[in-house]
Amino acid sequence: MRAPSCSWSASAARIRSPISCSVASRSACCAGPRATCWWRLVIDAPTPNRPSFRGSCKMFAEDPLIKYPLRQSLLPGAEGLAVFAERGPVDWLSRPDQYIFICEGRGGRIYAANEAALEQAQQLIRDAHGDQVVSRDPEIHTFVDPELDAVVEPIMFLRLKSPRAYATVLRDELDRRQADVREEDLQRHDVVIRAEVRLADLMGYAKAALEMSNGSAVIWNWLLRYGMA
Repeated sequence: MRAPSCSWSASAARIRSPISCSVASRSACCAGPRATCWWRLVIDAPTPNRPSFRGSCKMFAEDPLIKYPLRQSLLPGAEGLAVFAERGPVDWLSRPDQYIFICEGRGGRIYAANEAALEQAQQLIRDAHGDQVVSRDPEIHTFVDPELDAVVEPIMFLRLKSPRAYATVLRDELDRRQADVREEDLQRHDVVIRAEVRLADLMGYAKAALEMSNGSAVIWNWLLRYGMA
C-alpha cells in the first residue's frame, strides 16, 4: 500500500522557497526591529570570542529552517494517519515567527524558535487532534558548519526581568547552567539580566525561574547564532 502523501501549508511553502542573498535583500530584511531580523541576528550579530555564520548566505538558501533551533517529530496515533494524509497536522495554525508544522512522509514535525514556542505548538496539536498524533522527544538542531569544519549548536540570547529580591537565586541558576552573563542592571525595584547561553543548557530555565520568583520573573529569549558545540 502506498504511504499517504502530505500537502504543504502555505506558510511552510513560503519558508521553503529560495532566499535571495543579495545585499539589497539583507537591507530590506533588516529594516524592521532587531528581534525580527533573521539576517542581523544570525549573520551579523556581534559575537566576540565565539564563531558564527558571517556572510554564510548559501547556508540559509539551502536550509531556511535553520532559524528554528528546536524540533519535535510528530507521528500518527492508532487512528491518526488521515491527519497527515489530508493536510498535515494543523497547517493553518502555523505561526512562522514562532513555529511551523510541516508534514514529512507518514508523520510531521514542529519547528520552533524557542522552548516557549514549542510548548505553544504542542498545546495546539493536543487541542486539535488529541491522541491521534503522538510526539517524540524534542531535539536541538545541530549540524556541521563547513567553514568551521565542526559541529555547531544554537546559542540563545536571554533577557530576564525580576524583582530584586530574587536576583541572587536567578543569577546562581544561570551560573549553574554555564550562561555567559553580559549585563546585570540593578534598578530601583527590579533586576534585568542579559546573557548568552546554549539552548541545551537553557531548556527548563523559564519554568525554574518562575518557581524561584513566585511567578514574578519575565523572560524573553531568541536565537542569537550557532556556535561550536
